[in-house]
Amino acid sequence: MPSRPGWQKEARFAEGDGAKDSAFMVTLYGDDHASVQAAKEDLERALLAQEGVIGASGRGADTMRRDELALAIDRTMSERFGISAGLVANTISYAIRGQLLPRYRSDEEDREINVRIRYRKEDRDQLSQLREFKVPSQAGAAVPVRVLTEAVIQKGETALVRNNKRVAALIRLELDQETREETMTRLRRFVDGYHLPSGISFDADHDAREVESMQRDLIGAAGLSTIFIFLLMGFLFESFVLPLSVLPSIPLSFIGVWWFLMFAGSPVDSLAVIGILLLLGVVVNNGIVLVDFINGARNYGLSREEAIVQAGTQRFRPILMTALTTVGGMLPLAFTEPTGEGLNYGPFGKTLVGGMVAATVLTLVVVPVSYTYFDDFREMARRWAGRFVRRS
Repeated sequence: MPSRPGWQKEARFAEGDGAKDSAFMVTLYGDDHASVQAAKEDLERALLAQEGVIGASGRGADTMRRDELALAIDRTMSERFGISAGLVANTISYAIRGQLLPRYRSDEEDREINVRIRYRKEDRDQLSQLREFKVPSQAGAAVPVRVLTEAVIQKGETALVRNNKRVAALIRLELDQETREETMTRLRRFVDGYHLPSGISFDADHDAREVESMQRDLIGAAGLSTIFIFLLMGFLFESFVLPLSVLPSIPLSFIGVWWFLMFAGSPVDSLAVIGILLLLGVVVNNGIVLVDFINGARNYGLSREEAIVQAGTQRFRPILMTALTTVGGMLPLAFTEPTGEGLNYGPFGKTLVGGMVAATVLTLVVVPVSYTYFDDFREMARRWAGRFVRRS
């Protein structure tokens, strides 16, 4: 793009398009907003000079500053006339915005009308006019605003951000994907050795803690899902041993998720985690179909080996068709290019596609083998229980 006087070019990544995966974030904390913003600007300039840093992107209103006209209170004059800063601010606010009055009810139109009283636009359009407005003092006199204030141009914030009751400011850096790990290590060493002004602290491990928190949530949710699935299958099969032969389908799906996301170059974001949790309930369906068919065939008199062979022969086509319909439905979602607007559902679709493909292929082999081992274990447990009952 061409360079023009007064213009500043800035490249920003769309959220969900790999921006979070290539970002390094530092949060500064303090008690005074001005000092925090000043420390943030100094640290941001120093970080931008580091190798591997592409640029800074604004994430939140606290990163956006603009020039604004301010009326600074003259403390000496305000104390002399006994006029507080709040009274001056209210006077200026009433002059610019006016005052909202009680609603007027129109009997003719049978509705309420909002009423606001304020000065005419031509009387409050210029700064010189605004500074001529009178502020009442404690002595009963009226003092112009120009006597109590001084007009200055300063940097203003669109929002004041607080975290844990402290003023906060976020620095978000976009890193080169090819050297991301090396750059993050270098930036952490630089931040650890950086000397901040007194009263200012920073937090450069936000990204790492966020990943750890997501991993803990994933492990907890996956554990609860597995327990619920196991209990439901136990009631279905009327046994709490045979459902164990279906549970290997879950880690088998993770193999496909890992390799598919790696080959596709897709990050494991929050939507991919949701896809993994969804897989827990989907991939066990194939194992449930096989085990249920095996149990039904054995009830009709077939041996265990014959029942397993028949299950693989007769259930292969329905299982394959079910998996193909699920995978086919997720392919457009998995490989659609992100538009930059809204969420990127690509990792979610890729997670389901990779997990379903791997689980479908491997389940047809692993589940029958697991069934034989757990069925032997069940028979062995029955014999031990029978011996114990007879002895007692």
